[in-house]
Amino acid sequence: MSDSPLVIAPYVRLISVGLRPPTAVQSEWRDPADDNPNRREARVVKGTRAHDAVYAAHRRPGSLITIQHVRAANRYLTDYEIGVLGAHPNAPERVGGSRSQGILYPQEQQNARIRSISLADRALGTKAAEIVHHVVLGIPDPLQRDVASYARRFGIDAKLAMGLLVAALERLVEHYQVGEK
Repeated sequence: MSDSPLVIAPYVRLISVGLRPPTAVQSEWRDPADDNPNRREARVVKGTRAHDAVYAAHRRPGSLITIQHVRAANRYLTDYEIGVLGAHPNAPERVGGSRSQGILYPQEQQNARIRSISLADRALGTKAAEIVHHVVLGIPDPLQRDVASYARRFGIDAKLAMGLLVAALERLVEHYQVGEK
């Protein structure tokens, strides 16, 4: 197999896309063990909670975000973490449909994922990539990975921002060729 990204890129789309565990965010909530009736304010616990804005939006009743959108967002985030951030994958990754196609080792995986992110950003376009970076990747603020904070940041209606996110995720679904599984 050649080291050229043009040869690797078609194989990158053949990798299975699944659900990933949600990321953790700092949070505070009422202590469920606090049963003191004389307390004026409930005791608050500070800690981290699991959070994935796209999956949370998918689980809401009547949401336009489908499981394919969640899988495409997870694939985009995984590509970003391995390619751009340099996260070390757990094992060599098989590419292609048969065993004879070969495997990608960590450095090859990183190069392939960088190329995949580049192609995905090109498929998204500037504005769609902006909302995907905000909600999926947490850029510029990882603690504000939701549609409402994106809407506040750009001074638009939250429903319009959700529509922009759905359209952007639809482009990712087409780019990664995520099907019903």
